[in-house]
Amino acid sequence: MEDQKETEIYSPNEVTTSKFRFYSLGIVAQNKPLSSDTIDVTPVEELKMLEGEITANTEELKSTSTDASNRVIKSNVDNKVTIKAKWLALGNDNRATSPDVRRGEQVLLYQYHDANTIYWTTIKQDKKLRKLETVIYTYNATQDEKAETDYKNSYSVEISTHRKIIALHTSSANGEKCEYDIQINPKDGVLTITDNLENSITIFSTENKMVLQNGDGSTVSLDKKDITLLAIDNINLNAKKINVNGEKLTVDTQKNDFSGGMSFGKDAEVTGDITVRNIQANHIEADSIHGNSVSEG
Repeated sequence: MEDQKETEIYSPNEVTTSKFRFYSLGIVAQNKPLSSDTIDVTPVEELKMLEGEITANTEELKSTSTDASNRVIKSNVDNKVTIKAKWLALGNDNRATSPDVRRGEQVLLYQYHDANTIYWTTIKQDKKLRKLETVIYTYNATQDEKAETDYKNSYSVEISTHRKIIALHTSSANGEKCEYDIQINPKDGVLTITDNLENSITIFSTENKMVLQNGDGSTVSLDKKDITLLAIDNINLNAKKINVNGEKLTVDTQKNDFSGGMSFGKDAEVTGDITVRNIQANHIEADSIHGNSVSEG
């Protein structure tokens, strides 16, 4: 009689422990460099011999937190042993930059099985310790299965108190007609809206100036008490009635064409020749007048 093989029976109530595990509560030993995702951290619950790079320090780390009852909990740890930990965007995978944690902040440390790499993530933002921050979120905007997410094929939002800017970027990787960039720059007092077709709106707040420009070079500029209009071809004003009020009107062109009647309520001074079909006036003084008909009232 052949031996019967035992059949493994799966129980839905059976709990399988993941090899990815919580490792220790950590206290950041040094301010994280802006361009790095790696921190020096003291694992306060695991101070035994650790594999991987270890740095020796002798300064005391102090950390303060609150529990569920809002009681203050203070921790003082001599960071004689610190380890390197790599940022893990746990539950926050659209974030492209690691939190700018600073010395004394508490973090959570994780490890996969007995691998040398230790990962860190924040518990919460420490309002007392955390200072300048740069946070960038990216959102993939391409259907190309082979493409990795980068600046050109994603939408992104950046808030940087280091650089003192807020920036919004869109992509055209998914068939969008245009790309847009909006940047708020309080450092220099400038707000800019641009697209990839060279249209732009810029506000220079400290200069009391606004500039609107399109890709063909037409420009509207509001500079303090002056307004400047620039058109490569035409400036068209269409209205039932156009009123111009000012102390002086200066027209400097190679040629002026007026169709329809003209009425001057005050004296009009013209330099150069005027060619008209009909003039009706109470008084005319001119070096030369050329026209079909001239009459005085």
